[in-house]
Amino acid sequence: MRTRAQRPSIVKIPARAIGWSASAALASALALVCVLALSACVPFVGEDTPPADGAGAIPTVTTAPSAASTTPAASEAVQPSPVQTDPGEFAADAVRTGGSDNPAASITAIRFGRHEEFERLVIDFASARTTAADVPRWRIEKAAAPGVLRVHLPAVTATDYTDGVFDGDLLTRAYVVRAADRSLFVDVFIPAGFQYRVLELGDPLRLVIDVRASGTETYVLPPYGERVVLLTPAPGAAITSPLTVSGYSRHFEANNVFILQDSMGNQVSLGIATAADYIETWGSFSGELTFAQFAGTGTLAVGEQDARDGKFIGVTIPVTHGGS
Repeated sequence: MRTRAQRPSIVKIPARAIGWSASAALASALALVCVLALSACVPFVGEDTPPADGAGAIPTVTTAPSAASTTPAASEAVQPSPVQTDPGEFAADAVRTGGSDNPAASITAIRFGRHEEFERLVIDFASARTTAADVPRWRIEKAAAPGVLRVHLPAVTATDYTDGVFDGDLLTRAYVVRAADRSLFVDVFIPAGFQYRVLELGDPLRLVIDVRASGTETYVLPPYGERVVLLTPAPGAAITSPLTVSGYSRHFEANNVFILQDSMGNQVSLGIATAADYIETWGSFSGELTFAQFAGTGTLAVGEQDARDGKFIGVTIPVTHGGS
């Protein structure tokens, strides 16, 4: 007897179910494509791309600075300052010279720094020329007054800085002074024996003077007041006629008065001198006193008399007559 072959059974799936399955498959495929794309774009440590800082570190993504950021781009970053190739050794030289002809330079600041083995004075300059080779011509020498290191700047005539007090064991004060020829010099007060070296640096333009202690000698620094510094004579000096009185000041209209008195307060001599400046910075002055012999000790006052009440404003030092 012949039997009818059974047809395979057909399972009917609702059309809505078929549509859902197709959508799920499509979503899964798209997700896989995204994962593969990201895997191709992000380098992994251990491949040809070197790791970031530190072994095995995950690479970091750096974003561009926002418009409000003040961080300069790499091309605008401040570059290291070129350093003078031979700053020289520390020495107690009486005179050192250097620099180049750069009359357009002006002093913008004088700064102090303390280091482990020395103290540093930095004279900053403004100039269109900013390499180390453009530091204006300078001459450094020990001034006539004890404990004063003088930096002559013969081509510099303008300054934004006038004077400063420093918290150093060696570097204590600095004054920017107008010389009689209208150039500027900087006097640095150092109360003990020292050696120094000099560096010329650029970008920004500056002259650096490093000072370190040397020996056991100490100095009595020049007496100073609010508007006058007296370089010569020194306190307690034995004086003779004619006497040179020198220093720098910022008195009104650059007037300086010298008054020599004996031990009884009697006026022995009177003199005046005009300083080279008083408006922009300190002005140097030098004058002479002539006087007859007086016995014993006396005093020398250098300064100005207040126009309102006649009060003397300045410095007063003891002196003795050094003549026979």
